[in-house]
Amino acid sequence: MNTADRLREIIREKKLVQRRVAAEAGFSAQQLCDMMQGRKRILADDLPRLAAAMGVDAAALVGEERPAGDGGHILSGKYSRLVIEDTETGKEIAAVTGEAVTTADDRIVVRLTPRGD
Repeated sequence: MNTADRLREIIREKKLVQRRVAAEAGFSAQQLCDMMQGRKRILADDLPRLAAAMGVDAAALVGEERPAGDGGHILSGKYSRLVIEDTETGKEIAAVTGEAVTTADDRIVVRLTPRGD
């Protein structure tokens, strides 16, 4: 399931109004519709805003929720790698795998905070 699919699923499961989610996330209703249909790319910068508007963790948009006692893996389900790209250059600037976070530049910091902290 890709990010657009998860976006649609969360909106449906939580019985949210698309127009309200769009407004709270700072998008037009058409932009959100395009994201949900795969016509507009959902960028890494969009995830926190969309998640907040829907009342979920941003991780819910890129993968399945982790079960307790999963051995500390960052990702689970069918996703093995989360890539963060520079939207201007298209270059990978960071990647998250099951056990590690890597960045292309020492100035880029990726912090992972356990739930509840």
